Amino acid sequence: MEIIHYNTDISNWGECDNLTLRGVRRYDNSYSYDQMVNIASGFRAPIIIQTSYMSESRPGAWYIKGIKNTDVTYDAIKLRCEENEKNKKWSVRNCYLIKYL
Repeated sequence: MEIIHYNTDISNWGECDNLTLRGVRRYDNSYSYDQMVNIASGFRAPIIIQTSYMSESRPGAWYIKGIKNTDVTYDAIKLRCEENEKNKKWSVRNCYLIKYL
């Protein structure tokens, strides 16, 4: 397994039909990075997002994200992460892109 870190998110995939998210699962920030990688690998999910604490009503969380269209390649997801990071979309979030070998 290879993991690349980005400072972005990919939550706005509705703009591109073949990248629509599915199977988004939310976990609170009490989980560690290693725990989240283990959970994501059990689902074979390509993306883990960590949001930051903003306020009591927005305490931050982990999100494991899958894709609706299983024909979407790892490279397409990687390109979206790179574009979003370059454009500083959601730059305060941590995004971990997982490549399963």
